[in-house]
Amino acid sequence: MASVSNFRPPTQSPSPQPRKSGNWGKWLLLGAAGVIGYFWLMGALRQRTFDEGMQAYEAADCTTAIAKFDQVIGNQTTSSDPEDMSARAQARKAECQAFQTAKGGKSVTAQFAFATQFVQKYPNSELVTPLKQAIAPNVTKTLTKKLATPTTCQRLDLIDKQELLPASKIPEMYLACGQVFSTSRKLPQAIALYEKFFDQYPDHALTTQVKQAYAKAIVQDAKAQGGGRIAPPGAVGRTPDGSTVVSIRNDSSEAIRIVFSGPTPRVEELPPCKECRDFTAGSLPKSCPNKGELGNYTIQPGEYEVMVKSIGSRKVRPFTGSWALDNGNAYSHCFYIVRDLT
Repeated sequence: MASVSNFRPPTQSPSPQPRKSGNWGKWLLLGAAGVIGYFWLMGALRQRTFDEGMQAYEAADCTTAIAKFDQVIGNQTTSSDPEDMSARAQARKAECQAFQTAKGGKSVTAQFAFATQFVQKYPNSELVTPLKQAIAPNVTKTLTKKLATPTTCQRLDLIDKQELLPASKIPEMYLACGQVFSTSRKLPQAIALYEKFFDQYPDHALTTQVKQAYAKAIVQDAKAQGGGRIAPPGAVGRTPDGSTVVSIRNDSSEAIRIVFSGPTPRVEELPPCKECRDFTAGSLPKSCPNKGELGNYTIQPGEYEVMVKSIGSRKVRPFTGSWALDNGNAYSHCFYIVRDLT
């Protein structure tokens, strides 16, 4: 018997169709290009601003330069700065600020002190020349002793090298700064400055004043070192021409320096005595050995502070004393070394 079934062949599923990707890739590329273009444009604008700042800096227009450099510093678009533009902007900004401080000093003294500080910190800056031109009218007409402060005197070599003062004022600064150092008890610095003056300006009109200051500083320095005391020399007679003459003999085995600080400032030296020997407290000579070199010094009469010190290789204590030298008298003194056995 035949039967009829409800069998149906399986239906076939529709084949999957590929999906259209649309324009997403294109938009991604355009977006990336836009970002790159933005950063490139910002970098170009930043570079132009920096260049404008440099142009203002080179023209000594620091107000404009600082404004431009601030824009550069504040507009860093990425954490990296391959050109170090921010660092360069910061450096030039600092120079400009120091330049403005120097130009805007409330007094000539302050202005000059800031200028010396500027050239010390930025010796090769393009702003050095504009700064010198800016302060020249004030410092030229100002008394040198007002410009000589502890700060500026420490930079005297730099002031001379950078020509912050007219050449005619530099010798005046040596004298003024020496006095500043002496007043502040920096006597070795004062002495070194005076000696440098003698080396550089041996025939200058200020030489006599510098000699007076130099002799005074040497005596003060010897006293500060705790030197011994020199008894006044004895008068040995009258001079034929009425002058005042002091004769000093070096009866020591060391070269000595003799300094007269008074109406006639003098700094003299006597060579060592090869035939002389040292003495001890128990074997002092009864009179001068009279074997060494004799120096005769004609000076004006008056009150003198005198210093005698060894300038040889051995450490010998300096001696100082106050001498009253009368007109027409001849005086005599000798020096020898007394060794301290303790």
